[in-house]
Amino acid sequence: MKRRLAPNIEIVIQRGDALRVPADVLVLKYANALYGADRAAVHAIEEAGFEIRDRLPKPSGFYFTPAKGAVAARQVLFVGVGPLRQFGYKEIRAFSRKALEALAGEAPNAEHIVLTIHGPGYGLDEAYRVEA
Repeated sequence: MKRRLAPNIEIVIQRGDALRVPADVLVLKYANALYGADRAAVHAIEEAGFEIRDRLPKPSGFYFTPAKGAVAARQVLFVGVGPLRQFGYKEIRAFSRKALEALAGEAPNAEHIVLTIHGPGYGLDEAYRVEA
């Protein structure tokens, strides 16, 4: 599914492995532990010989690293979000804001950005409510 938001912004929802999508930056959350895509990315980067585990961010922080061929994106941005069990709508908005701030500062010329999304069953669908 594609949607144009502005003349230069296009959002594409694509099913597949985010680590295999060519892009300028792959953006991943880091929830105080490694889970799905972030675990796979860290594993791939460390398998390529670059230890990054000790640099992963605390909540509200971020860590940018060149992917060095370990994933299809040229760079990977990890955004600290706190414990996964506390990752609700408010935290998703904060994650998005922090990712955009980090991209603006660290990769202002990035044109193709890949993010993962939570699918059905994550737990938020059934209890949607707007949080302040």
